[in-house]
Amino acid sequence: MAELLLAGKGWIEPDSLGALLREALSDEYWVVDHPVVYGCPLDAIVVGPQGIWVLHDPDASGGGNEINIAKRAQRAAKAVRAFLRDEFPALQPPLRQLVLQDAGAAASEAPAGMEVEWVSREHVAAAIDAAPQPVEEPLADVEAREALAVAFRDRRLAANQHATRPFVFRSGSAFGSGTTVWTIRDAVRHMDRHPEDGIFHLRNGTLAQWLSEQGAEHLAELARQVVNRRETDMQVALERFLIGSGLVARPRLQVRPARLEMGCVLSGEVCSMRFRVQKGPGRGYLFGSLSTNVPWLHVEPRAFTGGPLEAIVT
Repeated sequence: MAELLLAGKGWIEPDSLGALLREALSDEYWVVDHPVVYGCPLDAIVVGPQGIWVLHDPDASGGGNEINIAKRAQRAAKAVRAFLRDEFPALQPPLRQLVLQDAGAAASEAPAGMEVEWVSREHVAAAIDAAPQPVEEPLADVEAREALAVAFRDRRLAANQHATRPFVFRSGSAFGSGTTVWTIRDAVRHMDRHPEDGIFHLRNGTLAQWLSEQGAEHLAELARQVVNRRETDMQVALERFLIGSGLVARPRLQVRPARLEMGCVLSGEVCSMRFRVQKGPGRGYLFGSLSTNVPWLHVEPRAFTGGPLEAIVT
């Protein structure tokens, strides 16, 4: 039985397409019922080891003639590919589209230039199972399939997709910019360049509220989590959010010297050496902690945030 994720209403009709696919497909597949991808509402998406399928059910959503189906298929393909470029740029799985038709109906031609297959409801699972495995196998890993399916269900606002209303950063103060952004990527870019704005809107919850309203619930929850950690340094909370968004590079760590040669230390003797931890070139607010994996080796201080750390190994 396939895993079924509900992107629309909170229940599934017994005779719906989602229920059919859940029962007919194996546990290798994830079915997303009524997702909205890049602003395009779809009847269902299936994620499996062979790739992605977009399913169209004309009887359920209306508009069953070939002209309308062709337009829907073109919109769906454009939306799904834009979503993948934004959210999973390293993935390039095959994309196929299936249109359901009555069992006794004559097979219709696929819209010109589109990889669309017309199948009956009773044969839809077989058509999915029969798809060939791609050579690169981008979705061979079950965790990759799950992450992609969950993203189709939850991420109604992708990184480059325009929101229904913009987010306006604070203004009217020494630090406020009043900048208006329409996309998640632009919001993250602004907070990276102006951390005071990012901290302000993380702390008062307005960023999380906007993200939640626009359908980026995964980032809204991340914003709430980093604030709930109650960091003493709010730039750490901001950096956790920025890195967690997946839209910025991690700060680079530099350690000088890279290796400590402490010579021969006999039992009962003590030897100490100093080294420096700092942020390398590029963006980011470096923070972290140091530890050792043997009881006879100690390092102090252990934690660092922001500026360089002079540490002593004993």
